[in-house]
Amino acid sequence: MSEMRILVTGSDGQLGKAFREVFANEKGFEVHFATKAIFDITSEASMQAGISDFKPQVVINCAAYTNVELAETESGIANNVNGHAVGKLAEICNSNSVVLVHFSTDYVFDGAQTKPYSEDAPTAPMNAYGKSKLLGEELALNAYPAALIVRISWLFSLHGKNFLNTMRKLFEQGTEVKVVDDQLASPTFAFALANDIVNWMKRDVTFGGGGLVHYSHNGITSWFGFAQEIRKCLESDVVLTATTSDNFKSAATRPKFSKLENRRFQKASGLQMISWQESVRHCLKNISR
Repeated sequence: MSEMRILVTGSDGQLGKAFREVFANEKGFEVHFATKAIFDITSEASMQAGISDFKPQVVINCAAYTNVELAETESGIANNVNGHAVGKLAEICNSNSVVLVHFSTDYVFDGAQTKPYSEDAPTAPMNAYGKSKLLGEELALNAYPAALIVRISWLFSLHGKNFLNTMRKLFEQGTEVKVVDDQLASPTFAFALANDIVNWMKRDVTFGGGGLVHYSHNGITSWFGFAQEIRKCLESDVVLTATTSDNFKSAATRPKFSKLENRRFQKASGLQMISWQESVRHCLKNISR
């Protein structure tokens, strides 16, 4: 049986590296990990050439503009990378009969709800980053209704710039850390996400016909609660203090509540979701104290 050909874009980013880790332990796949230099999603010619040369059966798009703060002053760039480029990629994948997996964000919501957001909940992004990601969703599904769009929240891993790594550094410095406790969602472990996507793909390469799904570990917490769990896993004695987002100067407004409902993902994939606390423990289990 021939190997399934997979193209992972943005492979040097946090999520791209998670897919590298997952595929390193998998058999039956021929995976091409493409950085921006090889596969630039803002260049139609680059994308056409990459699809033509590698002839993937599945494209997993991890390329994205992820700086939420900077997007407020670089909305044009964010809209191009997270929006128009994704629409064009979907168009190219559709015309070449290539399955597309793309990732979006909980920041497409305004946080006004008090119960987890379903895939059908009305969107109302509060910041430029959320608007750019929503644009990408809409353009992708318009060009390719069978594309799989996976919304995620608070992505973390041991790679790159994320909340968990920021906390690790602050705990090492040993001074008191203040963390906001008035924003609620569920942290997402990049490796667990990548692993679940690959396991679903092994069961069904069409991902149940695609469309929009929410990926979210079980449970809800604040950034402060997330920090407490990291501190516990690292056995740190640094003092953590809860504060409000009003005490942090921020260019981008963030939703107060953006927990994603995960039932559709679990039903479609046949996979069970772990708790966010388990995901933090899994991530940090190999860290030497």
